[in-house]
Amino acid sequence: MNFSNRLFPALLLSIIWLMISAHVAPTFAKKPMPDIVRQAGATAQFLWEGVQNNIFHKILPIQHTHDQAAWLSFLQTEGLVKIQNYYQQEFQDLGARNRNGLQALLEVIDLQQVPALNLGDRIHKKEVGKMLVEEFAAKQLAKQPRGSAVVLGGPWALEGLQRFEEPGVVSSVWQASRQPQTLAEMMTARQYETHAARAAERSKWGETLHLGPSSSQDGR
Repeated sequence: MNFSNRLFPALLLSIIWLMISAHVAPTFAKKPMPDIVRQAGATAQFLWEGVQNNIFHKILPIQHTHDQAAWLSFLQTEGLVKIQNYYQQEFQDLGARNRNGLQALLEVIDLQQVPALNLGDRIHKKEVGKMLVEEFAAKQLAKQPRGSAVVLGGPWALEGLQRFEEPGVVSSVWQASRQPQTLAEMMTARQYETHAARAAERSKWGETLHLGPSSSQDGR
């Protein structure tokens, strides 16, 4: 009897712990990279991966310096507004906002000597970081000419190219920021060239079919 009395509370605690773990684990799981971030190019991807690893980068490494001005400009204008709006919606009290990352995010943007922010275990700081990267990626993608795409290799590489192709029109253009270097990138480049060649062939064949009846009518 005494053994049963001790066993039941232990089982109950185990069940409660499993239920809490099942609820909390997805909260801290890494969010898959959104399509818009993948399609925006290497800088947006770098920023996203940084946030996923609890680092919010303000100053970009040398390989991404070509986007530094655009990233800083976004943070100091639209980014500040989005940060303020997020925390105003989530918290009524200024103290609660600051405890959950508002002040830290504002400081990393305002202070020149702060190149990055460790997001730590504050969920709201990480959510804001992901939101800012996605918004920046959308702006960068909107600047790209229709039909262009930055392809860096991987299973998603051709997805963005195919989305820009209209029926019967070869609108996808290889505009990678650099020549393919890794095996995956070279394979992707070859796949794209094959894809573009087939699309061009289909387009040419369609024109031939269209011109056939017209030429016969002219000959009448």
